[in-house]
Amino acid sequence: MSTACLEMVPSVASGVMYSRHPFHIIEDHVIVNAVWGLGPYAVDGKVTPDSYTLSKDDPPMILGSKIARKPVRLVGQSDGSLVEETVNAALQRRPCLTEFHLKTLAGYAVALERHFQRPQDVEWALDSVGRLFILQTRPLQVIGRSTRQQDAEAAEAIAGHQVVISGGDIACPGVGCGPAHIVHTDDDLLSFPDGGILVAASPNPKYFLVMPKARAIVTDTGSITGHMASLAREFMVPAVLNTGEATKAIAPGTEVTVDAYSGRVYLGKVPELLDIKLQRGDFMKDSPVFERLQSVAAFIVPLNLIDPQSEAFQPHNCRTIHDIMRLAHEFSQGHLRIQQPGFRRGAPVCQAGRPPAAGPAHHRSGGRPCRCACGSPQRRPGTDCLGSLQGAAEGNAARRRGCDQSATGQPQGVHVGDERTDVDADEHRHGEIR
Repeated sequence: MSTACLEMVPSVASGVMYSRHPFHIIEDHVIVNAVWGLGPYAVDGKVTPDSYTLSKDDPPMILGSKIARKPVRLVGQSDGSLVEETVNAALQRRPCLTEFHLKTLAGYAVALERHFQRPQDVEWALDSVGRLFILQTRPLQVIGRSTRQQDAEAAEAIAGHQVVISGGDIACPGVGCGPAHIVHTDDDLLSFPDGGILVAASPNPKYFLVMPKARAIVTDTGSITGHMASLAREFMVPAVLNTGEATKAIAPGTEVTVDAYSGRVYLGKVPELLDIKLQRGDFMKDSPVFERLQSVAAFIVPLNLIDPQSEAFQPHNCRTIHDIMRLAHEFSQGHLRIQQPGFRRGAPVCQAGRPPAAGPAHHRSGGRPCRCACGSPQRRPGTDCLGSLQGAAEGNAARRRGCDQSATGQPQGVHVGDERTDVDADEHRHGEIR
């Protein structure tokens, strides 16, 4: 398994670009969103970005712009950490991009769409000397709608129903009705009701956990090019973002109807809108291909190991390939999280971030792996702990590591790949992460 190392772009500005609108089929224009600093604040909805629309002409023409207030930005430090900074007051309402940069980005979008032969979702960055970088591009999901659904966008507010929010940005079209559930913390997600309306201050990709149960999503900030907006379109959950007042205007538990065609939220149920909502469903359902993929996906896709801090986040609880990948990712990240107070570089550490046990180290005599201060065994000296591996699994792991023993029961050597090296007493001490 290889490790890719990428240089971080010290971004002055960054953002996301769509090579066409994700659901306005007749609007074949480039959309560019931008914030000051690094890109996570653009895609995670922390800051409402500037938004630009450009034609696909050669050269592109700027068709519209909406400059937002951008009070904070995310910047990188020399030690690799990220910190939030307050943006200078003079820059908060200033455009992040010049006309030259906008037209250059639009040209890139057109070229990428032509090359991949389908609409693209592109992430970009601008460095301090004015160079533009394309960080990644991927297919953009485009949602088609009926003529009736398109007509709903331009319709006036439904008479006889109170509008509590108007003018939000539509991330995924549709209509949803249900009780409002305000999400402030992860605990609020755990109590999210089936058929509820998710209301939050800002978008967050973790909301995908409740999207199968949500009828709609409404947030105070955010943009249609963010990660959560993309997830909402994949789950076909109507979403209205950047309303500015959702968490204040909608009381918890209140039944509301979200019209994610016009960007309005109504108090109570609006029957006139519910019959034009997008229908969720699998277009290949009941086909042989669908049934075969569904049976296989049950062992691949579901994620059961969600919280790395949970005691259940252990190898023996893996049920799917997704679980194994998540576990391997978190354990490998444990090697990199050596920033705790009092930690000496080169000192051993376990997955829980604890130093090794005091006193004589537990070497691997008898095929037993080293243990850290939390009592959990480690894969090998100096690596992150694996929790309570027991029985055959532990013995197999030890054998794969090549822990041979002589007749006296003392370890004689360690196999590393196809090589064999002698092990002396010093090498049986608790290992070091280098």
